[in-house]
Amino acid sequence: MEISELHKETFKKGSKTYFNSSIFFPEQIRNDVFVLYGFVRIADDFVDAIPPKKEDFHMFVEKYHDAIDGEPCGDQIIDSFIQLIDKRDFDPEWVTAFLESMEMDLYKKNYDT
Repeated sequence: MEISELHKETFKKGSKTYFNSSIFFPEQIRNDVFVLYGFVRIADDFVDAIPPKKEDFHMFVEKYHDAIDGEPCGDQIIDSFIQLIDKRDFDPEWVTAFLESMEMDLYKKNYDT
């Protein structure tokens, strides 16, 4: 799994404090964190944009589904995340739940608790 400048810059831009603390992680753990953070940050940025970037978010999710089904999509963030899922044996249901929660944020602003 290749860590690109895009991974590093996405992480650094999204959370400078956490990015700087990751310098102390062992290299392989740090690389995995870069990949994981990049995926969730991009999805969250689409949703949190004002106005939300609904079309971009849905395209991101579609690319993810294509990639998880075995077709690399050409997006460094998504393709490396798929490799991380395989490497760390993530339950794909976790990713589905995350993406569904992000999608809910596109449409619903108040939640019952």
